[in-house]
Amino acid sequence: MSRIGLSSVGVQRYRRLFFLGFIGLLFIGPLLLTIWVFYGGALQSSSGTSHGQLIVPARPLPMVSLATPGGSETGALFLRSKWSLLYVAADTCEQRCQAALRDTRSIMESFDVVQSRLQRVVLVDGACCARGWLAGERSDLVVGWLSSEQGRLLLAAFPVLSVPVETAGRIYLVDPQGDLVVSYPANVLAPAIRSDLDGLLRTAKVL
Repeated sequence: MSRIGLSSVGVQRYRRLFFLGFIGLLFIGPLLLTIWVFYGGALQSSSGTSHGQLIVPARPLPMVSLATPGGSETGALFLRSKWSLLYVAADTCEQRCQAALRDTRSIMESFDVVQSRLQRVVLVDGACCARGWLAGERSDLVVGWLSSEQGRLLLAAFPVLSVPVETAGRIYLVDPQGDLVVSYPANVLAPAIRSDLDGLLRTAKVL
C-alpha cells in the first residue's frame, strides 16, 4: 500500500511539474525563439549579423487600453497574440514618422499569408497634428494615443537610450506575449527588418 501511495504522489508531482513547465514555455517561448534566431544562427544577414538590437531581458509591456482616432479604445490586449511592428512618435507624425509607417506597411504587404499573425502599431501623443493622415493610413494600422495615464504607463516601459523614446525614430518588435524584444534604429531600412522577420517567422513556422 505504501508503494502505491508513493507512486500516486509521485505521478501527481510530475503532472504538476509538467503543467508548470508547459505554462512557463507558453509565456517565454517567443522570447527564447527570438534569442535563438538572433544569437543562434537561424537569422543571419549577408554580413553575418542581425539588423536589430535584441532587448535583454525582454521588457513586458503593461496591458493598457488606449484611445484611437475613431474615438474608440484599442482594448487591453491589443499588443497580445500577434507579433507587432511598433513605432513611437512624439506630438506629431510627419516625415520620419510617416516614412517609418510606410516601411512597416511594405513589410506587412511582403508577407501576405502571415498578416493574421503580424500587425503594425503607432503610438502617438494625443495632440498629434497628423490625425487626418493617420486615420487615412491603411486600416491594418493600429493607432493609440499616449496622452492618457495608461499611455504614459505604456511609454515608461520602453528603454531610454541616447534620446527620448518619442524622438528616437525607432521601430520596435513586440512578441505575442506583449514583450518588447527587438529595437531597430532609425537608419535601418525596411528590407533589413523584413529579412530579420522572415527568419523569425519562418522559425516560428508561421509562414
